[in-house]
Amino acid sequence: NPDMDCFGAAVGIKVMARGLQKKARIIMEEPYTNILPMYNKIMAVHEYQKDVISLKKAYNLIDENDMLIIVDVHAKNYVLDTEIIKKFKKVVIIDHHRRVPDQITGAVLSYIEPYASSASELVTELMQYVFDKPEMSILEAEALFAGISVDTKSFNFKTGVRTFEAASFLKRQGARTVEIREMFASD
Repeated sequence: NPDMDCFGAAVGIKVMARGLQKKARIIMEEPYTNILPMYNKIMAVHEYQKDVISLKKAYNLIDENDMLIIVDVHAKNYVLDTEIIKKFKKVVIIDHHRRVPDQITGAVLSYIEPYASSASELVTELMQYVFDKPEMSILEAEALFAGISVDTKSFNFKTGVRTFEAASFLKRQGARTVEIREMFASD
């Protein structure tokens, strides 16, 4: 059940892969209501229409050189499908939750930082280390910003200097906070 932080972080990973001239796909099943406003906007972009794929399609496309990057989770019982993890020789985990005993093992890199507000924050930080000026659309910046915003309850919970630095970076990339707030507003 991916939330906005998970989806935003996945979009951010796709942005980084594209900047490194690598092909990236987001594996997820049907969209869940808590991400639908952003999901629908992202899916209106041609690149994402072909690169957001189902588990079944992913199983058919896996190559021995592919890497699986898991975001916003490191517990086995919370991933979409534990069997697909076994199909990859290289697995990377990026998460902000406290370590759990039931964690995924065998990853080539586990970046688990419980002091971060969100996986979207971590991915945004990584992006700044990799690129001086990443090529990202306003919508992609908004997906990451929305992930941070949702996990921090609009910057009111579990925020730190790093959180605001990541948000500031995304604002410089064009993220529109009013649009994000309206997208996830409920009566």
